[in-house]
Amino acid sequence: MRTSANRFVRLFAAGVALLASAGAAEEASLLDRPGWVRTCDKGQLVWNDGPDGKSVTLLQEKGAKVVRAIDPDRVLVASATGGSSPGNYNACDMRPLPLKDVIYQMHFYAPFFLTHAGLYGTQLLPDDPYPGTEKRGTHWTKKEVGDVMDYMNDFVERWGAQIYVGEFSCMSKQPGAAQWLDDVADLIEAHGYKFWTFHSYGEFYGWNLESIRDEETGKLRNIRDGETTDRLEVMKKHWARNRE
Repeated sequence: MRTSANRFVRLFAAGVALLASAGAAEEASLLDRPGWVRTCDKGQLVWNDGPDGKSVTLLQEKGAKVVRAIDPDRVLVASATGGSSPGNYNACDMRPLPLKDVIYQMHFYAPFFLTHAGLYGTQLLPDDPYPGTEKRGTHWTKKEVGDVMDYMNDFVERWGAQIYVGEFSCMSKQPGAAQWLDDVADLIEAHGYKFWTFHSYGEFYGWNLESIRDEETGKLRNIRDGETTDRLEVMKKHWARNRE
């Protein structure tokens, strides 16, 4: 697996060199949603598929140092293992990279059974809309969702790290999806996370803000002129706030 790690560093460095020569982009993401935690080793999260048992943190640090030699002013985006979820930033006492100008990426999908309803073996919950969706005795409201995000805030307060929320979304077919988006966007702003992006506009129908169920066919389609969705209106509201 050492060859894979070296190849990763070489390819990433080559990409950054191209960006630098073209004057394109101001940031570069080291790893996006790396693998899940297998074990811990002296405060490092060990990546479940290597390389050589090295951690995600160490692999990103190696890549970052190579990038800095090429482009010392580029902002870098680092991620925790386990899909960049909030809890994994505190698991095994993860520490920031020993470099300046690094932003840490969070992907936010909580609770997973709600945000991914109908995917990966989960079930849609047509009779259990958000807020108040229940599972294993927990009624999920804005408070419970915010409690999950607080795991990220622990990392921020301890290390003074800046956070980029690279993904958050909720399945379009799940009742209450618009309210979940509204609550999460509010929570992101309340936590002071200045950089965030919705996932994903105009792509997979499950996340697409313009996806709507046709009343005649019952199938999903994109909205037409004059149509909208409650999820789209919620995100337009928050995008407008960021332009103020």
